Amino acid sequence: MNLPEVTVEVPKNAEYGDFSTNAALLLAKSLRQPPFEIAEKIVAEIKKKPQKIFSEISAFKNGFINFKISFEFLQNNLKTILKEKQKYGRNKTGKGKKVLIEFVSANPTGPLHVGHGRWAVIGDDIASLFEACGYKVDREYYVNDRGNQIKLLEKSVKAAANGSPVPEGGYGGSYIKEIADDLKDHKQLLPYILSKQKETLAKLKVIFDSYFSEKTLHDEGLVEDAISRLSSEGHTIREGGALWFKSEAFGDDKNRVLVKENGELTYFAADIAYHINKFKRGYDIIIDIWGADHHGYVPRVKAALAAVGLPIDRFEVIIGQLVTLYRGKEQVKMSKRTGEMVTLDEIISEIGSDAVRFFMTSTSVNNHLDFDLELAKEKKQENPVYYVQYAHARICSILRKSKCKVQSAKLDTLTHEAERALMRKLLDFEDEILAACRKREPHQLINYVKDVAAIFHNFYHQCRVLDNPARLVLVEATRIVIENVLKLLKIEAPEQM
Repeated sequence: MNLPEVTVEVPKNAEYGDFSTNAALLLAKSLRQPPFEIAEKIVAEIKKKPQKIFSEISAFKNGFINFKISFEFLQNNLKTILKEKQKYGRNKTGKGKKVLIEFVSANPTGPLHVGHGRWAVIGDDIASLFEACGYKVDREYYVNDRGNQIKLLEKSVKAAANGSPVPEGGYGGSYIKEIADDLKDHKQLLPYILSKQKETLAKLKVIFDSYFSEKTLHDEGLVEDAISRLSSEGHTIREGGALWFKSEAFGDDKNRVLVKENGELTYFAADIAYHINKFKRGYDIIIDIWGADHHGYVPRVKAALAAVGLPIDRFEVIIGQLVTLYRGKEQVKMSKRTGEMVTLDEIISEIGSDAVRFFMTSTSVNNHLDFDLELAKEKKQENPVYYVQYAHARICSILRKSKCKVQSAKLDTLTHEAERALMRKLLDFEDEILAACRKREPHQLINYVKDVAAIFHNFYHQCRVLDNPARLVLVEATRIVIENVLKLLKIEAPEQM
């Protein structure tokens, strides 16, 4: 008998327990029995075996089976949290598999903007989630240090240094003049700009393991090798004086140029070589985070990888969505300082790294982000980063004031519904990390830690804490979880505010 895929969910109404499964409902057709009868039999079988996880297991008329976690299990989990501390929530699911995440990869033609900042934070968060799940992760930045944009940049900086007009198709703006003023030897232009980008990223605590140069792909003949590989397999065609990759045969909407009529190699050709190189380095999972304007680029890269026989199921692309800045209800389009684009540096200077990282992470990677700078600076509950950090600082204050010895705590006294709700939420931490990692959705941890903070505040208002050792254990466990979430996302967990 082929068994259907059973789901286990958390009921929206807490009265129905902590978990619910539709197993009996799905088995009813193949077993030719009413769902309720199947549910009763499953419950009876489970109850035959001794276990301490659930206090209640119930079958319902609609065929669902509901489970309620026992107080004893929740109380014992507090001991686990206090024992594991910074390790709590982490797991070894990845078993040391190698992951490469390439993100930001901005053209080295000027300062990073707010969109780069979002992709930097999201990429770094996803890397941290993989690390928390036992994977070995490398963070990589692809440097586009070859091509026409670099030549135009060099001409633009030289023109600015000489007081000449911006060359046709070149780069203008105050930042070009600033670069020209800072540099005397323009041969050092790219290292200078890259160093500035690194400084900005470091302010966000985003540190890359490697910076991969596009130029090396050409210098080492890897682009030509990739084209030869495609040609030898019969996947290229000459047409109109150019060499094309027959990507339509692999699911793309049209064929793509590899070598132009003038013999110039396309960026796409270099990208194919770069991704072949990634696979050669032995990664089990390869993730790229690209800008919103690169959405149509995904099928052609996958087509090329499939054409050379690489396992595209190990390669995935996340498209970073755009960010719109606001001050309250007013959209921010230009920098007050320069009258041009708002740089990531300016945003970090104005609201700080913690607020930038928190807000950049707070929305799904698949959704546009509206970023309110004024809200990010406010020291009140409506500001989510302040709300969560304040919860941690408040807990630290409680623990400093406490004179109880938690070693004498009797955790079986933790039976209040507010205590249960908080213990139940702390139990979810490892599952939250796993789910956020599998879905590549770090915003789930932001939602989780906001819930922990809210449930803690409710618990604190309902339950007297300072003279109760057991409740102080629960308070310390909550502090550890909040700190672990914030540190995983590289946000400070302040002890005082």
